[in-house]
Amino acid sequence: MFDHVKFGVSDYAASKAFFLKALEPLGVAVVSEGPPTYDVELSPKGKASLCLFHTEEKPAHLHLAFAAENRQQVEAFYRAALEPGGEDNGVPGLRPHYHANYYAAFVIGPDGHNIEVVCHDTLPGLISFSLDVSGGIYYDTRRTRSLLERPGESKEGRVLLQGRSTGGLCRSI
Repeated sequence: MFDHVKFGVSDYAASKAFFLKALEPLGVAVVSEGPPTYDVELSPKGKASLCLFHTEEKPAHLHLAFAAENRQQVEAFYRAALEPGGEDNGVPGLRPHYHANYYAAFVIGPDGHNIEVVCHDTLPGLISFSLDVSGGIYYDTRRTRSLLERPGESKEGRVLLQGRSTGGLCRSI
């Protein structure tokens, strides 16, 4: 949705170093840079970019969430973000209060911004499911549904999961 997000930082050098190191596992690098009062643009190749500029004002605290392709990137972000002085605000792990596959880590950056990296996918080859107690059936959730549906099968995805999604180990009930 965004092309770029630009915001001020009170310590340009520290913020630039923090974001470069913390977001390195996501492929983020310097795309362009001008004087600190203008900005540095950080981005993975061809994706939305994050632009930082120096300001004398204390910036309002932001919550910035970056998408990871897998859980290993979330864990790598967390380790990398702590190195340049990031403060732990939530170790890598599932956050089921958001949804069953919400795997994220949180770190507070130099200006107090809450920086998050999140992965929404299940582990490779595994299906996430929930139990519908009222109807007594298992059903798949989020991104795995299309793997299980067959022509003519109910959109509720009425399947009993017996194993991995890749080997035909599911049967209808």
